[in-house]
Amino acid sequence: MRGPDGARVAVASTLLLFNLSAAEGAPQRSPGGRNAVAAQDHRAWLDRYCVTCHNQTLKIPAGSPLLLDAIDVASPGRAPESWEKVVRKLRTGAMPPAGRPRPSQSEVDAFSSWLEAELDSAAGAQPNPGRVPAVHRLSRTEYQNAVRHLLALDDLPKELEIETLLPSDNTVGFDTAAELLFVTPTLMEGYVTAARKISRLAVGDPQLPEIVDIYRLPLELPQDDQLEELPLGTRGGTSIRRYFPLDGEYLFKLELSGSTREAHDLELSLDGERTKLFTVGGSGPEGRARGSRFEAEGSAPLEVRLHVRAGPRTVGVTFVGKMGQQPAVAAVTIRGPLGSVATGDAPSRRRIFVCQPTNTSDEEPCARRIVATLLRRAYRRAVSDTDVSRILAFYHEGRGDGGFDNGIERALERVLVSPEFLLRTEYPPRKGAPGGVYSVSDVELASRLSFFIWSSIPDDELLDVALSGRLRQPGMLEKQTRRLLADPRSHALVTNFAAQWLYLRDLPARRPNDRFFPDFDEGLR
Repeated sequence: MRGPDGARVAVASTLLLFNLSAAEGAPQRSPGGRNAVAAQDHRAWLDRYCVTCHNQTLKIPAGSPLLLDAIDVASPGRAPESWEKVVRKLRTGAMPPAGRPRPSQSEVDAFSSWLEAELDSAAGAQPNPGRVPAVHRLSRTEYQNAVRHLLALDDLPKELEIETLLPSDNTVGFDTAAELLFVTPTLMEGYVTAARKISRLAVGDPQLPEIVDIYRLPLELPQDDQLEELPLGTRGGTSIRRYFPLDGEYLFKLELSGSTREAHDLELSLDGERTKLFTVGGSGPEGRARGSRFEAEGSAPLEVRLHVRAGPRTVGVTFVGKMGQQPAVAAVTIRGPLGSVATGDAPSRRRIFVCQPTNTSDEEPCARRIVATLLRRAYRRAVSDTDVSRILAFYHEGRGDGGFDNGIERALERVLVSPEFLLRTEYPPRKGAPGGVYSVSDVELASRLSFFIWSSIPDDELLDVALSGRLRQPGMLEKQTRRLLADPRSHALVTNFAAQWLYLRDLPARRPNDRFFPDFDEGLR
């Protein structure tokens, strides 16, 4: 757990980054008057301790000499790179070198503090925030998070995971480098396919085809102890978090590996409640005995059909604790929905359907309200009647084919392939000089903040603050930054950034050298 000091550092670092980004367009101001006497004193101090080595004659260090005898002490802002080197050397105690006259620590601190203040003042007067491309495609990770938060779709079925639907971002380095996030024909086909499947899943289309997900456990995964997510007194197995799109029946198949001479109880649970208890091995009715041994491999898998309510559910498969020679869970297959279904009350429907029409005359205004809410969140800005009308055309087409819900599904499908959703765009001011420094808008700043911390779209509160022009009010940016960091979605700041920085995404495909790490197994992975 991070202490208050660590939290303050994180907040301060984030605020610094976004203040620099938002500083594009900070009003120009002169650095203020310089104290000539102070400048003379600093020059004398520098000549005494530094210039004896760093001068035009000796040119130290070789290759990139620091010429402090010719530098303007009165205006550090004119040579910030050189003065930043001086600050670093002084703060770390690297200079003056051993054997040379050294000032007292208080003198070093005073000179360094003065130099830092001058550099900060110069940077504030003439900010140089750098440039970002005007158009930035969402990376696959950002797209996945945006869909999840836009539609409240957590724990997608394995068949509909974004990593399955979209190709990987073939970037060198971090996948947020806009210059490398191209839009290829293959990616466009992936977007269209993903939009169609995700919209059907989110709305709860009764015509949704069966989804078959197979969750295989590594053969080397130890299953001798209780898993943290499963009940006490159990051992091995797996816990699966999965989104069920409709109320209906689903088929659960369990496959085992290993062998046993005794009967074992295998529990299948849903959201922590036992739904089925199988007896495997021994002489139980569900055991597959071959002589005196239970051979799970090659036997027909255990299966049961269960009615499951729509929404995210936790499926647990585990053995009731028992020592001795034991089989292990090899795979879990979930198939469905089967037979008659109902839309149910899944979180995605609650997120999308902000209203429900009670009669035919209510459908048009309700559809307009749903579309306007979706667009505001997906486009990350205020939306106009033109924006809404453009998407309503797709609603009307779907409404004519299959009713109100089908119309909303068609409209959502169109939103998910819109450039306004897939691309982050920042527009320079119309009256700004080409290449000049300008301020990003509050809405653009809100998107920068949320995609930096959450790798996802702004939530309603942050968007409300930005659209009302309050994000730059004193203390508001810090308040929103703290709120975003306190939200569980801020884990993306670590999992997304650190996973790329430290190449943690490669871990599933890597295996340590057995000679140096003989105790490594899949449980440790």
